Amino acid sequence: MRLDRTDKRAYALIGSALQSAPELLRHVTEACQRMSIAPHIAQPNMPRQIDEAGLFIGVYPQSPTPESFAEYSRAAARNLPCLIFLREGLPESDHLAALRAEPEAMTFSTAEQLRAALINRLASLRALKLESLHYVGIIPRPPEAYIAHPYTLLPSSQMIGRRMQLDVLSEWITAREHKVRLMNVVAIGGMGKSAMTWHWFSEIAPRLADFRGRMWWSFYESDAYFENFVIRALAYVTDSPEEEIREISATERERELLEILDREPFLIVLDGLERILIAYARMDAARLDDDSLDEETANVVAGALGIPKEAQGTIFTPNRLRKTADPRAGAFLRKLANVSASRILISTRLYPADLQHSSGYPILGSFAMFLSGLEDDEALALWRAYGCSGTEAELLPIFNAVQNYPLLIRALAGAVIASAGGDFAAWRRANSGFAPLRQSAEAVRAHVMSYALRSLSPGARRTLETVAAFRMPTFYASLVPLLVKPAEPQGQEAQQGGLRTALSNLLGKRPAAFSGFVSEAELDAALTDLEARGLLGWDKRANRYDLHPIVRGVVWNALDEQAQQGLYAALNAHFSAMPAVRLEDVRSLDDLTPSIELYNTLIGMGKYDEAFALYDARLHLPMLRRLSANLQRAELLEQLFPDGIERAPRLSTKIAQARAINDLALAYQMSGRPTRAAPLFLRAVNMAEYEGIPRNVAIGLMNFAESLRQVGDLFPAAMSANRALLIARAINNVSDEVTALGILALTRMAYGAYADAEVALQRAI
Repeated sequence: MRLDRTDKRAYALIGSALQSAPELLRHVTEACQRMSIAPHIAQPNMPRQIDEAGLFIGVYPQSPTPESFAEYSRAAARNLPCLIFLREGLPESDHLAALRAEPEAMTFSTAEQLRAALINRLASLRALKLESLHYVGIIPRPPEAYIAHPYTLLPSSQMIGRRMQLDVLSEWITAREHKVRLMNVVAIGGMGKSAMTWHWFSEIAPRLADFRGRMWWSFYESDAYFENFVIRALAYVTDSPEEEIREISATERERELLEILDREPFLIVLDGLERILIAYARMDAARLDDDSLDEETANVVAGALGIPKEAQGTIFTPNRLRKTADPRAGAFLRKLANVSASRILISTRLYPADLQHSSGYPILGSFAMFLSGLEDDEALALWRAYGCSGTEAELLPIFNAVQNYPLLIRALAGAVIASAGGDFAAWRRANSGFAPLRQSAEAVRAHVMSYALRSLSPGARRTLETVAAFRMPTFYASLVPLLVKPAEPQGQEAQQGGLRTALSNLLGKRPAAFSGFVSEAELDAALTDLEARGLLGWDKRANRYDLHPIVRGVVWNALDEQAQQGLYAALNAHFSAMPAVRLEDVRSLDDLTPSIELYNTLIGMGKYDEAFALYDARLHLPMLRRLSANLQRAELLEQLFPDGIERAPRLSTKIAQARAINDLALAYQMSGRPTRAAPLFLRAVNMAEYEGIPRNVAIGLMNFAESLRQVGDLFPAAMSANRALLIARAINNVSDEVTALGILALTRMAYGAYADAEVALQRAI
């Protein structure tokens, strides 16, 4: 069965009069996307487009033609909301007079004026429930590229630098004499690995090879699990509905996908693969400081291209932290390296140990290319592309001090443009404390980034801080109530309280510096500024916003504790008002984002009991039964242990502490980490004995026995299962007795006592 690709949901139709004004069209399109509305540009003489639309936006930079006026007339006849914008100074005509008569028709003189007016008009229409105008993503039919998660952090459409590495990628897919099927681009955050692979995937690769299809998948997204990748990749390459693919067993899905990739030429990009490795498989991975991870994880590969000089001559051995958190994912990666027809490109912070021999060399079919800083001429070209001045003699020492780091060069250029019009000499005079050459190697990046942030307006700075407070990429709809003043009569907000008031009162050092945007147009302008500087990424299709880990770390750490608490309080007020999602409606972690963010704010505010209660009420069952998101469950529960999991969680009762310890142990065990689970189960058993709850003792012993069995500690496992069995019989709990007998039978079988195992199974039956 083929996928139904007819999107029956409505959209916002932009009148065809803008086809001759591309700059205005860009602003109108982005304004729609900012408001989570899917924009379509009208084609002349296609009335059906208007019939399917839910909103008409007519922008007339020139006198309306009969055709462009007919679009408005048809929309008005259908009683569609019509937003009309007329450029000032147009010659009068009957058509223009009719458009002026439209209620609230507006005039504009500049593109920025038009954009601001449209943003505010769309915001005022929010009460019409324009959800029907939102983007709906679908899996396309090959050979159309499937962009599951668009890359949003590339600051311009033109890639600068990385000529040699781009040539290596191009040769990789055009040459036929090599066996490399899986190419790994490895670099620290902010070095441009995702930007480079995105540019190559979207602009270069389609011209070089005739692929059956191309797919871009990013593990940075909250729903981008290994399992989901296999499901959606198989739906794409087989042109089948995703619902049908989900009915197939996981093993069969993997087998079928590998067979197709082996037989047919697809190009698959796996961006941010480090997120499924043990070192990064956590929900706050975006906040990790990865400066020390190279040393901690021995992140080097023998025979790789571009190995850092300081790593040359070291022992290249795989490290456990670079293994996939899900062993099945690691096994699948190894099989991908052996496909014949397809090519798989990986961008990752860490090279996967599953693709590395114990000797340190990549396995057959895999290759690694490490990225370091830009070449000097590329760094200068990037700087010049922003329109900034400065001589080579004064710029290169600064760039070299940060290892020609692209992210910092872009951020600094944005600051020079914003505060000095691109005149670097003038900027240096105004910022006499800027001295990267006098900083230590550990401090120079933070020093440069701090100066790059100084020229931000108070509103842009607050926007950046607010996005940094979120644990996951945040939606525009969450930013509006936190940053934009409510449209209420003066004084009413003070009477009712509100999110913005809470934020302003609690933000500490700068309570009066920013009191909220007056309109959503001002918020749009701040977001646009942050995007232009390369500080903020915008996924236009989902209308979500995220920060680069380097930016997030500098922004968040610059806030004092009171300011951080203020942000947590504001987010808490926002997410507390959202209802819980019904268990049967949960299909991905995206559905649980409000509850996860609320949990995060409670942890940040030190309200551990409330956080655990929220987890129990809203997150435990959906993550366990609907999503099997055990890695993420463990991440959430670990936050209840700020003093380390070896110490007690910060909960006020012993019973709650025992439950949290047991739940964390189960999450470890169910995510393939029984070694971490076993000591926690034993602690839960001891606490249950202390509290005098025999059934909890029996359950804990069974869990402890199962974790010991999984790591091969068989005789202690049998002893624990026997003890659980005796307690179950003593309290006359038949269900627990059967479970204990089953664990005992499996353990006896594992150490060869088959007759005793059969006895236990017969008793269980």
